[in-house]
Amino acid sequence: MHDMIQTHLAALQAAIVPTALTEQRKLFVDTAIGKLAELYQRFRETNASRYGDEIARVVQSILRELEACPEARKLDAEFRAGLHQLHEDLGIPKLALKAAPPPPKPARKSKV
Repeated sequence: MHDMIQTHLAALQAAIVPTALTEQRKLFVDTAIGKLAELYQRFRETNASRYGDEIARVVQSILRELEACPEARKLDAEFRAGLHQLHEDLGIPKLALKAAPPPPKPARKSKV
């Protein structure tokens, strides 16, 4: 597998370890990252759009899991930027991902 792909995916795996994501969500992300590694390899070998579509679906599911925890939510932008750079470096079409959710607004103080 290409070193850049492995490095980027390993960085996300390492970044979620200290977050407050539940063990179940961490396991889901680890499993999804394992799928991504294989999908990227197949996509690079065949350039078949079905692998690109599946990569986008798996990445979107990872991003949904990151939204469950404020600490993990902070990883979203960096992960997306890394994927964009990875795709650019490898000459792979850009992923069609849903927009990142806006950051939560600070709580308003109630007038007493």
